[in-house]
Amino acid sequence: MDLRLRPLVAILDVNTRLFRNCLRDVDEEGALTRIDARTNHLSFLACHLVGARAYLAGALGGDGSDPFAHLTGDARTIEEVPRFPSVAEVLEAWEAVTARLMDRMRRLGRAELDAEAPARFPVDDPTVLGMLAFLMQHDAYHVGQMALLRKHVGLGAMEYGEPEER
Repeated sequence: MDLRLRPLVAILDVNTRLFRNCLRDVDEEGALTRIDARTNHLSFLACHLVGARAYLAGALGGDGSDPFAHLTGDARTIEEVPRFPSVAEVLEAWEAVTARLMDRMRRLGRAELDAEAPARFPVDDPTVLGMLAFLMQHDAYHVGQMALLRKHVGLGAMEYGEPEER
């Protein structure tokens, strides 16, 4: 693994744990609860992040299949999604997609990171490394939203540690 990836892999690891922690003890009703008609719910954000990680795995030359594409693929709004998977299904998909992504990231070399990204992102660096940096920020942004929604449904704050660390 190229040494430039170490901080990004560390962020990916933290975001992976925080995603799980945001969904800990969330029931199906809570996962679909919205603050108001203009906001998303936990399930929407979780499916979006699974899809974003699948996209990234594919953009890096790995398996980019999104397990929820049949539900969220063409949807532009939350109302266009016909149904949402259960919390357990989301967590299972998260682990599978994350494993594929981590496997691919650990095998990236200098030439791949310095290549032009397959799409433009709102960062000055047009390379694959710049794309990775942006998408790690994207992960963190939505995990933060999930942490807020978790509190909205009456659960405690999202925690940084694993359950056995507390």
